[in-house]
Amino acid sequence: MNITQKIVCLQKFPSNFRLKLDKFPEEILLHYSCWFTIDQLLDCTCVRIELWGSLLSNQDMDVFFRKSKKSGSFPNLCWLQIESKKTDNKSPILGMIPPIERHHSPRMRASLGGDSNILNPVRVAKEDGTIGWLKLDLATSSTLKFLVRNPIASSI
Repeated sequence: MNITQKIVCLQKFPSNFRLKLDKFPEEILLHYSCWFTIDQLLDCTCVRIELWGSLLSNQDMDVFFRKSKKSGSFPNLCWLQIESKKTDNKSPILGMIPPIERHHSPRMRASLGGDSNILNPVRVAKEDGTIGWLKLDLATSSTLKFLVRNPIASSI
């Protein structure tokens, strides 16, 4: 497929399904994304990635974030949101045991506008000085949110 702008898929596929793209679009929003692997995420060049029903684990997220901290990696990425059935409070991600969030005052919101915002994220710096904001909530559904690129950050 050669989709350039956006893929939104609400369809269930078998776990052995693999999306074959010649080039990644700007945005991927996938429900029932259990088939989307860490290898596909590591190859992804999207600006926005949202995965729901994922099977990515803490170890997978740790691999992703360690790679993302390197200069030049994921240069397009502004928003990553992953709701996964495999995240837990046992294994660290970037040395932090989930849940991952800012615990001291003042409260903070990092936002790209619209629904792309994170309440009380922790700061994650890349080797090149680019700042990202990360939160992993283990409440009802384990949801990781990561925002990069000069977000509007405010104390609340």
